[in-house]
Amino acid sequence: MKLRSLFILILSISVFPACGGLSKRIHPDPFHLGMQSPGDSSAALPLIEKIKNVNAGLSTYKGVGSLEIRRDDLSLKSRMVWIGDSPERIRLEILGIHGQPISSFSSDGEWIYFLSHLEKKFHKRRLKDNSLEQLLKIPLPLSTVSELLMGRIPISEFSAATLVTKGPDGGSILYVLEKETGNIEKIYLNPDHIRAGLIEFLNPEGILLYRIMLDDTTLVNAYDIPFFLSVADEKGAGLTIKVDRFWVDVDIDPVVFVLKGPG
Repeated sequence: MKLRSLFILILSISVFPACGGLSKRIHPDPFHLGMQSPGDSSAALPLIEKIKNVNAGLSTYKGVGSLEIRRDDLSLKSRMVWIGDSPERIRLEILGIHGQPISSFSSDGEWIYFLSHLEKKFHKRRLKDNSLEQLLKIPLPLSTVSELLMGRIPISEFSAATLVTKGPDGGSILYVLEKETGNIEKIYLNPDHIRAGLIEFLNPEGILLYRIMLDDTTLVNAYDIPFFLSVADEKGAGLTIKVDRFWVDVDIDPVVFVLKGPG
């Protein structure tokens, strides 16, 4: 593994502020459905409430698995462990080949921390826009990664939503218009209409920002958890997390999300 490259890669999101969100735009066809049916907005709202209730009782969790980060300039693979107790509070530990921590990355809901154990470097910045764009080159929020690991479909505050049925098999797509950014979330629903294997995020013009693929769903103490998740843009930049083991309702001291510098 290119350990110094890993340090530089993750350091970039700790030192530099994330890029600002896209400006709001009013579009006559906000979901870019064209000649398709405009969908059923009345069916979308109660469906969103059901989706938000999936795994709502999951409070704390930890996992062991692998992480792959892909960019056009490099590709990195490593073992990883993580813990969390909400979408805003999560800690990731990147491990070396012998299982020793190489770097720690954490958010306590107010701050983002990064600690390189090899280079003895520490960085901390306010958690405002928690986008991982500086790391992955795609505007993926850290809170979205956390929600995916918890088996939830991330849905931000929205200004409009509609449900489009695509065919006789009942396959449907839920369109959600994000209130703050004007971005579009397309949720390709499973037959149960509360889970999804594919989610796409588009900018207000309908251009793909990134897509999320979820697979290998495993039942863990009554919670359905995806043991495979991948996030990528059209060029393949993004990340993949494969879960080996996952625990829920674990005891976590909130102090573990606050990192301190070496020494």
